[in-house]
Amino acid sequence: MPKQYNNPPRLRQDSEGFYIIDYLDDTGTRKRPRLKFTHAGRKYPTKDPSVAQRLFDAMVQTIVPPEAPTRQAGPDPRIRETNDHYLYTYLPTASAAPRTHGAYLNHLSTWQSWCNANNIGRWSQVNRETIQRYALHLQKTHTQQTTNNFISAIRATVNEAIVAGILTTNPVTKWPLGRVDDKEIQAYSPAQIKTYLDTLHPKYNLWCIARFIAYTGNRPSDAISLTYSQVIWETQHIDRVSVKVRALRKYKISTRALNAITDAIGARKMRPADPIFLRDNGTPWSKNSLYNAFTRALTAAGHDGVNFKAFRSSFATAMANPPIRCTLPTLQVLMGHTDIATTMRYVRAEGGVDYIEQYADLLDH
Repeated sequence: MPKQYNNPPRLRQDSEGFYIIDYLDDTGTRKRPRLKFTHAGRKYPTKDPSVAQRLFDAMVQTIVPPEAPTRQAGPDPRIRETNDHYLYTYLPTASAAPRTHGAYLNHLSTWQSWCNANNIGRWSQVNRETIQRYALHLQKTHTQQTTNNFISAIRATVNEAIVAGILTTNPVTKWPLGRVDDKEIQAYSPAQIKTYLDTLHPKYNLWCIARFIAYTGNRPSDAISLTYSQVIWETQHIDRVSVKVRALRKYKISTRALNAITDAIGARKMRPADPIFLRDNGTPWSKNSLYNAFTRALTAAGHDGVNFKAFRSSFATAMANPPIRCTLPTLQVLMGHTDIATTMRYVRAEGGVDYIEQYADLLDH
């Protein structure tokens, strides 16, 4: 019987140059076995592209796409139908990463199992109280944030089913997402940041990107993906699309941040799409390699437990509070926040009496 996969398989080479087939199986697990040809009764992996293509084509002929969900008659679809539509129809067209597909598969499979155990098969049996019961069930073994992720997966499934016409209305009037207490924002003083940057100076390329993040408050993902064409040298601006929130951003940077970019480029001849910051071996940074290099360098110098992400929060905290007191809309642009409520988290309530006294002085005059 032919195997069934959730996405079309792809022909690739592994780190040793052997050809592999890369796919997700019907459980959402990513598999990358080597393609092997038979010779004298034994199987051997191949590095020959023509042989690999022949083996790949033969395997593809035995693969069939997953069956499309069966549409039930009437306006009351089954829960399994909307789950299958989201997993096997919507996510492949949205070019979802294998990790994303696996996460949604886990969330929706857990939801489906709970529904089966409680004799819930159709969306007419679901309301806000049903989701609340499911949330209480999840909270026995999961944190509030993880519980919210499970509920959000169900909500995304419902919204897409409405767009596709499988559901006519949202059966849940208000989704019961629990409040997650914000972690205390960790921020270092300017003197501490300067000490850490001085420590990183011998690691020149790491020092350059750390200076840029410290002087701009950029996310590390935005810093490592910054290219030459995104820097407007005449006006000292960055014009780009943010990696995390996929929003267009144009913001001014300081002269010191521009110097960090210039130092990182050095004598390189840059093309528009070339990344600004590179590792010592000339390859682009990844988030993991950047975090690991930062931690190793500071730990070796005796600075244990320094959080690289706190460079960004230190910038925002210093900008939002005295003596700088940057306006919130300006800081929102600099930080790349989509919601100004996120920016407001960096504002401290200390010093409110100063504003009261200043207003009283205005009234007296």
